[in-house]
Amino acid sequence: MDDIAKRIKALSADPKINPNCVAVYGFSKGAELALLLGAHFDEINHVVSVMPSHVSWNAVKTLSSRSSWMLSGNALDYIDAPLLSWKMQKGNVTGEFTPAFEAALAEATPEAIAAARIPVENTNGPVLLVSAKHDEIWPSYKMAGYIEADLREASFSHPFKHIALNSGHYSFNKKVQTEVNQFLSETLVARCANK
Repeated sequence: MDDIAKRIKALSADPKINPNCVAVYGFSKGAELALLLGAHFDEINHVVSVMPSHVSWNAVKTLSSRSSWMLSGNALDYIDAPLLSWKMQKGNVTGEFTPAFEAALAEATPEAIAAARIPVENTNGPVLLVSAKHDEIWPSYKMAGYIEADLREASFSHPFKHIALNSGHYSFNKKVQTEVNQFLSETLVARCANK
């Protein structure tokens, strides 16, 4: 995350870039990253998170349990959904990985959840969430609900919206993109005009 943030900071400092118009847009694991970047770096002022998570998870490209992200040289706390667990391996056959993530959340202590929680309320601008009610990869609809609750509890001062699709993880289509574009038009474009 540190390397990505460095590049974003460099870009936002470029005189050709409008600093009011720095947005990140991520899908699935990238949605987790987009929320983390928005929560930790003021240069980012718009976040679109498609199939999001309210917490940081373990790295998905390694069998060992470790954090996905580093911030200021330190590994972020995370919830571990072990890749070698029975529920995760079963997903390789059924295509349903959500039970493994739900089990990991259910087994995590409140302290672990709090430590791994993405502090979305620190985001310096509008937040758009797109989730799936029948997500087969991870419980994006439920996790987006937690994010919404956190933003409301913090009296978040920027616009935010949650588009809940009545479908699965990979159901994002042109119609949904049109809704995303509408949100960005109402928030990003308006803010970009105020350089």
